Amino acid sequence: MKKIVVSITLLCLFFCGCAEASDDVSSITSTIQNESIELSCSEISEATDDGEVYEEIILVKCPYLESEDKDCTALNQIVFKKTEEYLDALKSDYIDVSDLSLDYEIMRSSDFVSIVYYGSVAPKDAVYPTDFSFSVNVAYSGDVMGLSDFVGLDADFAISFRESCANALTDEVQEYISRFSDDELLEMFAKCDTGYGASFSFVSDGKINVIFPVPNSIGDYVIVPLG
Repeated sequence: MKKIVVSITLLCLFFCGCAEASDDVSSITSTIQNESIELSCSEISEATDDGEVYEEIILVKCPYLESEDKDCTALNQIVFKKTEEYLDALKSDYIDVSDLSLDYEIMRSSDFVSIVYYGSVAPKDAVYPTDFSFSVNVAYSGDVMGLSDFVGLDADFAISFRESCANALTDEVQEYISRFSDDELLEMFAKCDTGYGASFSFVSDGKINVIFPVPNSIGDYVIVPLG
């Protein structure tokens, strides 16, 4: 059998007009840039008859922030680093990610940008693929942002989160989340936006959203818009 080394390439895309705060987003465009970042991956542990190694490349889209008014180098380094960290952890978990797909959506606020990734991976011999979502929030100043920068993580937030779940989620997901105490939820949210396996946050149209992981049988993750 072939021994495949799967590597993931981040395909940089231009995202114009990112840096200076503005309400006008009509000029935002994306064009392909030839530069790319290639991620290393663990080898699939199957010996080959001829000893050769076959490499499989996966192109993963990742936005490249650009502005005529400001150097976005630091912002792009943050976006790439956070994306690489998540995908490296994903590969460590699944090993074979040859069926990985990933797309993204950009939400722009007055002083920061949220990049939300949506993807799926089909584990070997699995009946259904696993869906996942994560985000990167970065201020135009270059600071990484997370849920604790958007809202206070206290008992009131736990109550607000449960109320938001009741308004937005299915009974199955609500039942699953109800198994966590307020203290357990707050402990999870304290680790929000820290990496693979955690919850994530982003802001869209002025509203804070939480990406909350759930079991594969009820959807892998849910997005909860906070009231």
